[in-house]
Amino acid sequence: MARALTGRDETPDGLRLSFRPEAEDELRALVAVETGCCAWATWTVEPAAGAVVLDVRSADEGVTTLRSMFTAGRSAGRTSAPSPGRGHRESRR
Repeated sequence: MARALTGRDETPDGLRLSFRPEAEDELRALVAVETGCCAWATWTVEPAAGAVVLDVRSADEGVTTLRSMFTAGRSAGRTSAPSPGRGHRESRR
């Protein structure tokens, strides 16, 4: 992210991250890993005018989890995010 991220926008159901075009292969590899790890979210990579866009969507607590995964100073390659809601349910006990 530090090398190629050019924009970060929060959407109603997640995030839209823009990267330099040369990051497309790495983003597609990331999506392959994250889809297996975090199947509660939808991960897509699309080329856009002079950029490549990673769109990540979820519902409910998943949106908050996504936004925390992709904050300044954190790596986009983090693959050990908790499933949304897991900690929330435990905290009610």
